Amino acid sequence: MSKRTITGLLADGKKVYIWMADNKVAKQFLQDAEAEGFMFENGAKPTEKETSDIFRIFNKDNKAFMCYVGHVGRMAFQAAKDDTIRVDYKKFASGESDYYYSDLEQMMADMEVEW
Repeated sequence: MSKRTITGLLADGKKVYIWMADNKVAKQFLQDAEAEGFMFENGAKPTEKETSDIFRIFNKDNKAFMCYVGHVGRMAFQAAKDDTIRVDYKKFASGESDYYYSDLEQMMADMEVEW
């Protein structure tokens, strides 16, 4: 079985939001994203930036980018339509099969965790 990649989440062309359970998970995500070639649109490497509880990843001009999520993005994360994927990175990185958030109530409860 091949190792799953963050880049692999972009395959469907959907909006992809990655949720972090805590700061340790967020730091791991930044390291993993950088190792896969992700960067911020201003060219900054992920490990040069601060952690956050939610990031959005996307393709632009055949390059993998990521960005912080503001108020509008958080509403999109919570409202998630068919064109949106919400991923629990802790579960994703550990190889769990149920890393997608589809249960809104559980997701909202998880988001109340203190950072």
